[in-house]
Amino acid sequence: MGVFKVEFIVSPLSQPDKGTRIEGIVDTGAAYPFIPEDALRALGLSPTSERVFTLADGSLKSFPIGTAQISYGPYSAPCLVVFAPQGALHAGLSANKVFKAATVLAQGVGA
Repeated sequence: MGVFKVEFIVSPLSQPDKGTRIEGIVDTGAAYPFIPEDALRALGLSPTSERVFTLADGSLKSFPIGTAQISYGPYSAPCLVVFAPQGALHAGLSANKVFKAATVLAQGVGA
């Protein structure tokens, strides 16, 4: 499947209608959405902790994480997000999060 672009909305959990549209790459190998830090902070979001990730090249890197509402089409769910460093080349959205949320919400079970 690889990677492809989608437009999605990121918003604070407490204000799901105060979101910002982001065009990002869906990476089928990613575990968490990789969202530009400046976009998250502009929404009033702050990191709640840090987590070490194994990058595609095998190196380990620590990134701040927090929680945001991710919406794609008619589907929406809370999700851990990575605060990507300034100057990141793209916003990344993990395919498993998008499609799991879409499937679960479409079935009416909740996230």
